[in-house]
Amino acid sequence: MPSETADAPVAPSGINVDASAVARAANVAVDPVVVETPTVTRAREPGPAPELDVGAVADALLARQPYQGLKHPRRREPWTTFLDEFFESKKLSPSSAHDYRLAYAQLAKIAGQVPFAELESGHFALCIAEFVATGTARAGRKSIAEATQRKRISAYKSLMTWAKGKSLHREGHQALQGIVPLNVDHRETKRYKRRAFTPAELATLLAAPLFVGALSEDRLLRPGRLLYRGPKFWFVLLALCCGWRKGELEVAEVRDVRSEDGIWFLDLHHRCQPASNIQPPSASNSLPHVWL
Repeated sequence: MPSETADAPVAPSGINVDASAVARAANVAVDPVVVETPTVTRAREPGPAPELDVGAVADALLARQPYQGLKHPRRREPWTTFLDEFFESKKLSPSSAHDYRLAYAQLAKIAGQVPFAELESGHFALCIAEFVATGTARAGRKSIAEATQRKRISAYKSLMTWAKGKSLHREGHQALQGIVPLNVDHRETKRYKRRAFTPAELATLLAAPLFVGALSEDRLLRPGRLLYRGPKFWFVLLALCCGWRKGELEVAEVRDVRSEDGIWFLDLHHRCQPASNIQPPSASNSLPHVWL
């Protein structure tokens, strides 16, 4: 009689064997085979596809590729290496160039030596925030004036516009969109009045080589024997005497010297028209002309 622990017989290869019959003959228990019936899921009816914002996707892709579309051969060089070329193309006045260089030195400190393409809005926002936090306000003010901040922002916009024109940055001045002056107190602006020069300050100003003797017309800030009486000489004196703004004096012409009842005075009002780019001076700026 076969043992219960006897091994089940093995069928020779190539012969089909009923495994259950063999197991019963060998008195070996066989686990029943459970066949799972697959679940059939009915497909859902296709609905409308969600709308794709192609513009947003394109902007996101371009944001990850700051060099996309830039063709300048030096586009991966640090932005500071282009500053000399920028200043040469702009032909700024010495004072404006000085202010611009201060702005760009601050940008280099915050953004580092990255290519133009990697300059972002956040860099400029940090620059203005630091400028307001660490800058020295004028006497009588608690913070940097709005106009001063706008000049700093304008310096950055000018640089980025130039970079876009050179195919060094994709957005140009649009990178500064949303960058506005901080901590502006308009009530303070209305209360603020510039103080007059003190006698000591006027003495220092009028003792400059421009008024007492310069080296040459090209070097008016160096002492010499030239008594200069050119445009720069009269520009400063007229500004001290009549109180006109710099922009008003720059556009002044001989026809603006007028007389009325024997009194000579400077007047821009007669040339100020709606289509003109001349800003009308206030009534107090039409002062009698002072002959020097």
